[in-house]
Amino acid sequence: MSNIFNKQGDNKNIVRKPRNISKWISATLFKRMILMGIILVLTIFFTAGYVTYITYTNSMENCVSTICVSDEFISYHDKPEMIEYYKSKGYDYERDYAVPQQDHLNFMVDAFKGMSRILIIDITGEVPVVMHAANYKDYTPPRDLKEGDEIPFSQLPPALAEQIRTGTVDTYYNGLTNDKLLGVPAFMSWDQARDKDGEIIGVVIGESSIFNVLMDALFITGDSGLMFLLLLLLIIYFTNRNLQLNVVKPVEALINATESYEKGNYELDYAAFKSDDELYHLATSFDEMSKRIEEYTKEVAAVAAEKEKQQAEMNIAMDIQNGNLPVNFEEFCEGKPFSLFAHMDAAKEVGGDFYDYFMIGEDRVCLLIADVAGKGIPGAMFMLICSTIVKNTARHFKEPNEILNELNLHLQDNKANLFVTIWIGIYDLKTNKLRYSNAGHEYPIIYKKNEGKYTLEIEDHDIACGIFEYDYAVGETELLPGDRIFVYTDGIPEAANAEGELFGNDRMMDAINSIKDTDPELIIENMRDAVTAFTKGAEQSDDLTCLCFVLNDQ
Repeated sequence: MSNIFNKQGDNKNIVRKPRNISKWISATLFKRMILMGIILVLTIFFTAGYVTYITYTNSMENCVSTICVSDEFISYHDKPEMIEYYKSKGYDYERDYAVPQQDHLNFMVDAFKGMSRILIIDITGEVPVVMHAANYKDYTPPRDLKEGDEIPFSQLPPALAEQIRTGTVDTYYNGLTNDKLLGVPAFMSWDQARDKDGEIIGVVIGESSIFNVLMDALFITGDSGLMFLLLLLLIIYFTNRNLQLNVVKPVEALINATESYEKGNYELDYAAFKSDDELYHLATSFDEMSKRIEEYTKEVAAVAAEKEKQQAEMNIAMDIQNGNLPVNFEEFCEGKPFSLFAHMDAAKEVGGDFYDYFMIGEDRVCLLIADVAGKGIPGAMFMLICSTIVKNTARHFKEPNEILNELNLHLQDNKANLFVTIWIGIYDLKTNKLRYSNAGHEYPIIYKKNEGKYTLEIEDHDIACGIFEYDYAVGETELLPGDRIFVYTDGIPEAANAEGELFGNDRMMDAINSIKDTDPELIIENMRDAVTAFTKGAEQSDDLTCLCFVLNDQ
């Protein structure tokens, strides 16, 4: 919206190209997509790594413990006796026993996911000796160990070597080590095995290369990541498409219409609008204003009355402004557990204050009051734009500070150097919570039934919208049946009498606490009467606007 206003500086007109809203939204979505993508990749990576780690370690534990309680150790350890036994029976040891046993061990390696190799090591001698080495069928280790190979203690993990030396081999599962047996970083598990007499005769070592783990993690990450990335791209696409249709195109149409109006050839593309949203109503207001100004200009040209022309334009702006302020209080509150009323007394024909209220869904009511730093037609136009942006933005954002963030973003670098103070609150009828944000506006006044008085809610508020980029805060309070909230512009505390004395916050609080009415219309009427009595007919210097929201007592 930044090109609607003319910025004056150094006594020269500075012409700036309007912000390309389409590119801005695309760039913003791209940045957010990158951030979401990074978070997604990290989440999938750590999840896949954790799942793979659990799968591998559980598999190794099960395999090693299964072999340790089997007869393979006794068979390999008592190999000479087994050979003599088979010869005495007329059998071939290798063919009838060793090969089937080796096939059985190889099958076990294949059966347990993640195992790269199992080593059966005889530790009854001075140096550990390989009794059997079973490799996974698709795995070729960097170092090939076979039956009869000696394994120096330096090749074993220090913990295992120390246990073998002291004869205290114990169970050890799921350790990550730079495995010198495999020659690569690996997971390693081992367990003791005893012979039929209960003596420790060997160790079963299960090994799994870290590269196996990483490859499985990458496969899991790739499959899951592709699915989530596709989902993310679809979300980004439809979100961008929705914003393009509902916000970007209508705003660009308004910008183009404004530029064409400045050139004296007003054109508005109604095809860019939906007939049921606020931007469409703003467009029709612009259209109506342009037509009425054009008609009146022709009349003024006939009578050559420049002053009357300006007054007519002011009247048109006043009509537009008044038409933009909602007054359907009874209709809006019908069937709802609250009542509200609002009123604006403009200091000039066209004021810079405005208020609004509307439902967000079925259970949340949005209240806002604002004060534009400007009067006359520029202030009124700025007011219309602010009101429309807030109402349209509220459809897409849930929190009041998010709405202010978007409003502030749209108002940056406006060429008229205007800004607006605004208080916005969203009350949830289900939770009784009022969440609100304050952009440089007056402090709200809240009445709590259990306290029996109005209190000025003084707290830090943020800067006005339209000055520079800012991240607005959000506050929260609870409003129960019988509670009320009164919001206003600075026209009340800064109302001055003939001597220049201000009404002030103290008189304002005394006045509202003296009001016994619970009807929001009467509360506002009594407050206006108190200000009028104080100023004693002095000229009104600023707009006086207030809104009262009352939760029906049950």
